[in-house]
Amino acid sequence: MRRQVDLWLDSDTIAALSTPPGISGLAVVRVSGPRALELARACAPELPQFPRPRRATRVGLVIEGQPLDQAVVTVFPAPNSYTGEDLVEISLHGSPVLVDRLLAALFSAGARRAEAGEFTLRAFRNRRVDLIQAEAVNALIHARTLDGARLALSSLDGALSRRMVRLRGHLIELGAALESEIEFAEEQHIGSIPVLDEVKRARDEIGVILEHAPFNEILAHGLNVVIAGRVNAGKSTLFNRLLGQERALVSSRPGTTRDFLTETIYMDGFPVNLTDVAGWESESLDELESRGIRRGVERLQSADAVLFLVDASRPMSAADSEMNRMTSGHCRLVVATKMDRADDDVVKRIRELHGADDYCEVCALNDPDLPMVRQFLRRRVRGLARRENDFSVSARQRELLRDLEERLNRICAGLEQGNPGVELLAEELRRALDCIGRLTGEITAGDVIEAVFSRFCIGK
Repeated sequence: MRRQVDLWLDSDTIAALSTPPGISGLAVVRVSGPRALELARACAPELPQFPRPRRATRVGLVIEGQPLDQAVVTVFPAPNSYTGEDLVEISLHGSPVLVDRLLAALFSAGARRAEAGEFTLRAFRNRRVDLIQAEAVNALIHARTLDGARLALSSLDGALSRRMVRLRGHLIELGAALESEIEFAEEQHIGSIPVLDEVKRARDEIGVILEHAPFNEILAHGLNVVIAGRVNAGKSTLFNRLLGQERALVSSRPGTTRDFLTETIYMDGFPVNLTDVAGWESESLDELESRGIRRGVERLQSADAVLFLVDASRPMSAADSEMNRMTSGHCRLVVATKMDRADDDVVKRIRELHGADDYCEVCALNDPDLPMVRQFLRRRVRGLARRENDFSVSARQRELLRDLEERLNRICAGLEQGNPGVELLAEELRRALDCIGRLTGEITAGDVIEAVFSRFCIGK
């Protein structure tokens, strides 16, 4: 948050446009806080003194005595609103001029311009949602696939939160038993505590969540595919043919692509984000080319799949060998390019090296449909769609879940040994509960809150 305010004590009434800026059929302006109804009535004098909650009311907007627009106003009294405060939504025609004039009037009347994510922050502050659900709101807004939206909605509905609440209850019960063991060591048999089985089940559930997390990320944002290969291997031509347009410049001169280009195509309605990176060269000619190659390597490291291109018209080089090594650990398709000008000996060598891989031979200029390449991408997409996933998990949540899993492993292993170091297990238990608290937001730090909500759009 840019404005230095106490996030837990600030009681300003805030306002912002909640729909995307620009020309549209409708725009929605939100006002939240103790003076929300008062400030809305200042711009809509026809609004009843006691409007019916959650019922749309058609009113005229009047600013400084001049009619501005016909609008629909809906009032959501506290605490049964999105933010947990008095909340008013004003729907007007989507002209930027009208929206700017209304917001200016609200600010002049005493509202403060909302910061990014501040409406959801207030929902979190007022316990309308926990931190897991708040992050799910942002994931739902930015979902690029139906599966991604489904996972985010599941998190927003509390699927992960409920598991954490259950686990917290089991750990508290286990903690009570550990405390009893510390006090009455002769009378307790800690290894036979029934709740231990519940903790083990929770640990195994977390393992499954972490296993699925990378695939959930792909389902939410699309499949990231990097087109890689040596300089002048035909990457940009292949990129253009898959897109169906001349997006990348193509030249017979090596090193045309100095930086990466990313565009999205759709396979069975699923986004595939194609990235054309700078060609690999063992000995870069200049600093600019070296920087382009380094950025390409960074993209390659985070790729979900790789199209590794090998030029069939030129003898294989050290650059081909290096790219083969760098891409071998990825889900990849090896593509022999320029088959219209192929050298028979080179093709033979490529087939020897890659015949056991996913492999195809193409001439992108003569066969723009590239059926084998598209079939590889489609198989990858369909393989993802068959996976069972329950909810979205953010990078922050993954880190905490890994920490939590490790601590549960230590707790379970210690209890199964029969003679555990009870004091050490109690400390692990406390830290596990801290992990859950940071996940749900019961334990928070200002920098964490700022990082989470700063990624939201204004008005949400």
